[in-house]
Amino acid sequence: MSESQPVFILGAGAIGSLWACSLAHSGVETRLIPRRVSDDSITLTLTHQGQNITQSIPQQSAKQISRITNLLICVKSYQLEQALLSVQHAVNAQSRVILLQNGMGHKELAQKHLPHAQLFLASNTHGVFRQSQHQFVHAGWGKTLLGPANINTQAPEALLAQLHQALPAVTWEADITPLLWRKLAVNAVINPLTALYDCNNGALLEHTEWRQQMHQLVIEMRPVIEYQCPALKHYDFVTEIESVAATTAMNYSSMHQDYHLGRRTEIDQISGYLLNKASEQGVVMPTHQDIYLRLTQPTES
Repeated sequence: MSESQPVFILGAGAIGSLWACSLAHSGVETRLIPRRVSDDSITLTLTHQGQNITQSIPQQSAKQISRITNLLICVKSYQLEQALLSVQHAVNAQSRVILLQNGMGHKELAQKHLPHAQLFLASNTHGVFRQSQHQFVHAGWGKTLLGPANINTQAPEALLAQLHQALPAVTWEADITPLLWRKLAVNAVINPLTALYDCNNGALLEHTEWRQQMHQLVIEMRPVIEYQCPALKHYDFVTEIESVAATTAMNYSSMHQDYHLGRRTEIDQISGYLLNKASEQGVVMPTHQDIYLRLTQPTES
């Protein structure tokens, strides 16, 4: 049954458009739920390895949809609650909802607003950016790790196969919590620093002072992460973060792009979330706090 159901993509930004184009190109019935609907369909172009994939994707407003079986929510972290409320009426116990947000705290929001849905959490490492209004560039091939929000939720095998066919690799993780904390650690170091120093990811490794700051951020957040996720005790965060910075050296983090375009960033769901957990534990993270304040407080002219 699930194979005949369309996949709805909520959010027409870079990640949402990457999935919409990839799924439609692979033959999966795909529908987009954008913030504003002006036409019955939208033509998107995805550039990958010098080749353009152009797809016409049907689109609907959330109010027009009565039932959703498969849903990928690809909005920014700070837009998630509004997104969940917009589709609440169309989601039931048969609905499979995948959250693709940076940071943490999304599971709790989704469980609050979509209590009957089958919820899944995803970690995405594909690099993609908007080149023009309807054109996107797949800048770096990555992977998607997918796992259940509730440990007893079974893997959605047919949907997994569709996602993997469209944009490999998609891998099932029975316990995705450690992976999400690892991603948070990477994002809490690379994203704020690249925004602060107006640089690409690789530049953080080329400056001794910046690299030392990366290590200091890891030292400060380690006791928080190990307390929240004991499976990561003694995990080598430095090696992983430096590896990500090296393999995505030419990429600019989403926080860098948002910050320097004057848009709202996801720093509250990344650094802010860590700082809140640290405060609950009585842990002080002065470097994280300083960077957070520098990126959130208005600059004097």
